[in-house]
Order: sequence, then structure tokens, then C-alpha cells
Amino acid sequence: MDRKIELKWSQRFDFVGNLTTGPTGGSATSFQVKASLRNTYSSLFGIYMFLEDTSFEPGRRSAIEGWRTSRGLATTGALKPIYIGIVKSDQRDFVERMREHHKKWIHQYHDKGQLFVKFATTYYWCKEEELPQLIEDAESVLVFELKPYENTAKINSYRLAEHVLVSNTGHHAPLPKSIRSNRHF
Repeated sequence: MDRKIELKWSQRFDFVGNLTTGPTGGSATSFQVKASLRNTYSSLFGIYMFLEDTSFEPGRRSAIEGWRTSRGLATTGALKPIYIGIVKSDQRDFVERMREHHKKWIHQYHDKGQLFVKFATTYYWCKEEELPQLIEDAESVLVFELKPYENTAKINSYRLAEHVLVSNTGHHAPLPKSIRSNRHF
């Protein structure tokens, strides 16, 4: 029998639009997240997804597709997952994870396209102490299924203790309604 987790996805929100300051003084890591976003998501455990919107006017789309082609990335489709990650402890909350990503790779997208984020709160059928592992397993299934190009792990393989059924609800587009890990093995 599969373990089950339901991910209830938020509406997408503009990542850059929720920063109070952008990169300053040549630093790609200097930013603050707006208080409303920080208050909403900082205390939650779950999975988040960065999405890139490439559906711009033809001139801008051409520049974006040129940049994507130069990196060997697909150029079709309007809203694509580019990274899927997890928040499974209060030691590294959602805002801290955004800072880490901004430092490593998000800064390169500021002029390349529109970045959105969705956050999934979890509904699960397991013991409380099993939740961190279940969240990590659900993230593994999503990354393997969708292969977002900013993820570096779990793209080609992943390990699970037990199979998991991931149900996506709420504002889950472009994700499928459900994914079973046993399809991957």
C-alpha cells in the first residue's frame, strides 16, 4: 500500500514582486521578502515550486528563447517548473531557502523572464514524526517526474523506503493531479 500525501498548492505569486529590495551594490544576495509573504509562509513545512513564464510579447520572447537555447533548455510552453524544493524544518524556513536560491541562481532570471513561486501545504496520512521523510519523498517524485532544470539531484533516480502517492490539489497547474512513485520503478 502506498503512503499518501496531498499537496494543496497556493496561487502563484510573483517572486521579484514580493521582494522589498533587489540585488544592490553588485550583490546578488541582498534582498528582503515582503512581510506579508514572510508571515504567510515562514512557519509552514511543505514543498515549493519556482515557475518561469515565457509567454511574453514576440520581441521579448525571442530574447528569452535565445538565452534558454544557449543553455540547452526547452523553449516551448508558457509556464514551466524550473525548481522544486522543500521546507521540512524550522531551521531553514521558506525565506531562508529563498535567500539560498537567490544567492546561487535566481538572480540570473531577473531580466530573463517572470519568476513565480507556488507553495504547497501538506495533508498527510502518517505519524507526525514521519512527515519530514514523506515531504522529502514527495519532492523526489515531483522532481523525477518533471525534471526542472535548476534541480541537480533526483533528476535521473531517487530512493524511497516505501512507495508514495502524491495528490496535487488547489492551484496545481502545470502539475498532474496525481503521481505514483511506483510508475518510476
